[in-house]
Amino acid sequence: MDKNMQSIRDLPKILLTDDDSDNLIILEKILKDSKWVLFKASSGKEAVVLAKFHEFALIILDVHMPDLDGFKTAELIRHFGQSRYAPIIFLTAAAIRQEHVFHGYEVGAVDYLFKPPDSHILKSKANVFVDLFLQKQLIEEQREELEHAYSDLKCSKEELGELYRTLQDQLEQARIIQRFLLPQTLPEVPGIEFAEKCISMDQVGGDFYDYFQLDNGNIGIFIADVTGHGASASLISTMISGLFKLLVKETESPAAVLESLNTMLLEWTPDDKFATAFYCVYNPDSQMLHYSAAGHPQGYILKTQTHEVIPLKMMTPVLGLFSGEYTEYTDQTHSMENGDCLLLYTDGITEISNAQDELFGSKRLEKLLQKMDDIPIDQIVEKIYQSALAFSGKRIFDDDITLLGLKTLASPQIMRRSV
Repeated sequence: MDKNMQSIRDLPKILLTDDDSDNLIILEKILKDSKWVLFKASSGKEAVVLAKFHEFALIILDVHMPDLDGFKTAELIRHFGQSRYAPIIFLTAAAIRQEHVFHGYEVGAVDYLFKPPDSHILKSKANVFVDLFLQKQLIEEQREELEHAYSDLKCSKEELGELYRTLQDQLEQARIIQRFLLPQTLPEVPGIEFAEKCISMDQVGGDFYDYFQLDNGNIGIFIADVTGHGASASLISTMISGLFKLLVKETESPAAVLESLNTMLLEWTPDDKFATAFYCVYNPDSQMLHYSAAGHPQGYILKTQTHEVIPLKMMTPVLGLFSGEYTEYTDQTHSMENGDCLLLYTDGITEISNAQDELFGSKRLEKLLQKMDDIPIDQIVEKIYQSALAFSGKRIFDDDITLLGLKTLASPQIMRRSV
């Protein structure tokens, strides 16, 4: 890389935001300096995007802008991105009310200036905040050097043991919290049988599921799998849990729920993290299943009367990775009859391998399901679990696993429960 280009990239950055191009030109002329790099945004939305991917030493925001005003733009910048802690100077062409001034300070304002700003005052303030930014960077570099030096020191056996015990205690607390977010009991619905099996590879995992009954009597079933496992996947699955519980109150369309989840995860999760999901709503009266998926392994319907195994295939993108035209989620429907079963699972089941590096795979799963015509749903779930383990020759799975099942009974009765 060219050395001049590298030096420019290492300079502190200042973001100028105004919907009036003339005002941006004036700000650029005042603040032009070899000590920093200027970025310009002509709208609040553009400023939010830039602040997500760049760490700015100072952000200058116009208060009055269409779509997103300065205050709302500052709030969004504070919620995510590399510039969430950047100082903000608001520019306004007219006096603003006192409550707006207080609100501005709450979202990160350090000062208010009237247009056109005094060039000497604005330039001096920029110098102060850039100097503070550089000092903060220096302190952070020194802190990292100390941490590296400390990590190179040999810890005694007692210190390592104490650290391990503390970590285990924290993970256990996280496991309890995560387990509490899962259904504590399954819905009790006459004529329907439910079952579940959820096992994390570590103390905490990236799988999440939910069974619940909607106000209109329909049954909602949701299953999600965050890429990876352990603490990082657990944190994102916990976020998905909270967001999902809010979204299902707004709409019953599985596709609409997944689309909203995707939009939120794009904003609030790292670029290398994503999740798969399957959401369905079953109507006990019409026996219709409405479903949509986001890159998740296909579910299955077992037809007791015809002995068919029907895959619920959907070619859809995962959550938290794509936006725009690449994220079209659609609703699908499938009718069910008395005795039929619905099976959902995460890929830990099908991707477990044996000593010859063969995967258990969906084909083996389908053949296994063909032999389970008329047994309770909890036995189906347990047989799949045991069969996959037996195939692998292992004692535990390589990944988090979740199996969910629903069976419509031939005659209404209080469901069998398996938690």
